[in-house]
Amino acid sequence: MDVLAKFHSVIHTSWRIIIPKATREFYEIEQGDVVELLLIKYQDKKPQIKKQFLGKVGEHGSVIIPKTVREVMDLKPKEIVEVIMLDHHKPTMRQVKENK
Repeated sequence: MDVLAKFHSVIHTSWRIIIPKATREFYEIEQGDVVELLLIKYQDKKPQIKKQFLGKVGEHGSVIIPKTVREVMDLKPKEIVEVIMLDHHKPTMRQVKENK
């Protein structure tokens, strides 16, 4: 598994995490791109549970954590999780046209 970036993020009350600006700039990640993320929840400084998902990048680098992931990981707002970015994709022109 290749790792593009690793960072910690607070879970916002709207179930969003934020990809740091420097990471977005380095990989040229923009709003509308898709990222593959691995979330790791820690307890007593030991990894408790890991879940991987795809998310669409929103305003200011935000990504919504899917409900199924939140439930399985028993995530709560204001918790800090470790985020590993595995990949990112730009939408193709075909995908952009289909969404209009």
